[in-house]
Amino acid sequence: MPLLMSEVCFRDDILVIFSRLVPLLLGLLKCNIYLELLIKYHEALHHLIRMCIAIIK
Repeated sequence: MPLLMSEVCFRDDILVIFSRLVPLLLGLLKCNIYLELLIKYHEALHHLIRMCIAIIK
């Protein structure tokens, strides 16, 4: 979670991004391997955040 916070906390649209990320993360909690992969592969986390931002635009 700190890694996720560091990626989005300085954005102007943080509330919108988190409103989209939280349901996804809650779903991922059911399978720890996905969270481990997001932690291990930072580019996957960046891509996930970019997808949430793209929905906004």
